[in-house]
Amino acid sequence: MLDDYYPRALQWCSTDDIPDDVININISKSYPNVLLNNTQPIPLYAIHNTIEPFNSKSDLNLTGEFYINETILYNYKTPVKIEAGFYSSNLISYLVDTLNMPLSQIKYKFIANKALKPDTFSEFFRYIFDNFPESEAKKIAVSYIGELGRKYNRTNYGFTCTDYETAMCCWTSGLVEGKTVTIDHYNGMYLIREQQIERIFSDHTSINWFVVSEAILKCLKLIDACYSEDSILHGYNTDGIYISNPKKFFKNKRDVKFSTKKIGKAYVTDSTLSYFEKHYRENMDISDYTTESGKGCIFTGQAGSGKITKLCNMVKDAKNPLVLSFTNKAIENVKKRIIRAQVKNPKKKVER
Repeated sequence: MLDDYYPRALQWCSTDDIPDDVININISKSYPNVLLNNTQPIPLYAIHNTIEPFNSKSDLNLTGEFYINETILYNYKTPVKIEAGFYSSNLISYLVDTLNMPLSQIKYKFIANKALKPDTFSEFFRYIFDNFPESEAKKIAVSYIGELGRKYNRTNYGFTCTDYETAMCCWTSGLVEGKTVTIDHYNGMYLIREQQIERIFSDHTSINWFVVSEAILKCLKLIDACYSEDSILHGYNTDGIYISNPKKFFKNKRDVKFSTKKIGKAYVTDSTLSYFEKHYRENMDISDYTTESGKGCIFTGQAGSGKITKLCNMVKDAKNPLVLSFTNKAIENVKKRIIRAQVKNPKKKVER
């Protein structure tokens, strides 16, 4: 149950056209900020902890996670949806006390017997952001937080081919052996992927639950700080919002040099980027693509050697590029790189 109802990121974007005056306001280093400036006990769970029914509002004073049904909040004329799942007591208290969520939405409690002090991780994050370049510090922070939430070891193997019989043979043989095998077809090209999944039994994932919950809370507080009667909320994504006519403005990202003093501050990014990101996402269609033969090549190298940068440059230079990958995370990384480079041609697609 805890695996199925892990805290879900706060995500939504309007399907209407985004106006020219939209502003994208982001929280600087949202996840590292949670553990750097945290003021709440961080719950730790053991195999003996059990899920119990929620009793009353006084339960929210306990350190733990609380399960809520899918909740739609209409405080900002735009529905803000909180997915069903377990969230920190601090976030749930804010939903109840500030955003008027009915207590009837809370169904279960998962109370921790032990907890870390609020400032347990603050010295670590302060050190890496003060002593490493921002790009390196961010990689260390994100990798560390991600490891705290890892529930499975996933190993992916795969290949592409153009022969139907080869693809079907590998797919069926994998299924016979009880493996998780998927096959995708793109205009004569077959992408075969075999994934081995091993469950990790550990107690540290609760820290990651806490981080995600607290990041959602910061985003909700950002909406509250920026929203007024004249504002229109066009979208939100855990660490940022798209909004017109905000009542509060922040420095442009170009004017902010990151340091520990800036963690948790909000900054404004170029509004054209938010429009392009939405336009790019809505117009993904590979139905008009055909494959062409050509010279194949393989790029290999250690992390940070520039493999994805090379790929993005090839995508920008190609007439009808089609990028395939064995994981959605890799494709999302390529998409973000291309978007950041402000690609102007919407026909250049990157597919999951």
